Amino acid sequence: MNTIRFYLNYHFFEDDANPYNYKQTAWDWLDQNIAWAKKNKIYLILNMHTPQGGYQSQGNGGALWDIAENQNRLIALWQAIVERYKDEEIIAGFGPLNEPVPTVSKTKWNLLAQKLIDGIRQVDKHHLLFIEKAIYVKDSNETFNNLNFPDVTGENIVYEFHSYEPFAYTHQLFNWANLGDGGKYPDENYVETSSGEWYTATFNNTNLNSGTSNWTYFEGVKYTINDAK
Repeated sequence: MNTIRFYLNYHFFEDDANPYNYKQTAWDWLDQNIAWAKKNKIYLILNMHTPQGGYQSQGNGGALWDIAENQNRLIALWQAIVERYKDEEIIAGFGPLNEPVPTVSKTKWNLLAQKLIDGIRQVDKHHLLFIEKAIYVKDSNETFNNLNFPDVTGENIVYEFHSYEPFAYTHQLFNWANLGDGGKYPDENYVETSSGEWYTATFNNTNLNSGTSNWTYFEGVKYTINDAK
């Protein structure tokens, strides 16, 4: 792997009591990490994990969606970040918002995602933008549509989703996960599965004839499980 998805928190850059005034300590910190990345030939994707209005993943950041000024501040902060690093080639792209959980309707994520894209593109038309699907919609029974990806327009956009399987590998060495060293992946000595479907799949049936034909019933050889695992 040669890319790091790099954690940003708006608190690094501004105080709620003094919005739109960005701290030099944040720029110095980010400059140092970019210098380390360049030295080691590691690309960075700058990702806003905690926006104004609160961390999203557990659904506790409703203020981002319900208070318009938080969205204005988030867009302005991204424009400041992008203005500073728009010509930095070791940055692979920008992730405007990590794991959004909009309130009431996914339409809120459609609108904010497009505002973020448009705001960033006013400054930088070249870097990749990583736009995520909404994890879910809080306080709503709204059904999933388009896999919860926002409906947006633009260029150089990567639609991003998160996968945490196999958990023992993706979360290894996190103190809170208590997993220790998760080893290598894939591991030929270990079958990772959340169900028996893959493990008990049938692979010893004959292949059907290739080409186009009418629908035909075909009964395969039943698979016998001899392994207790």
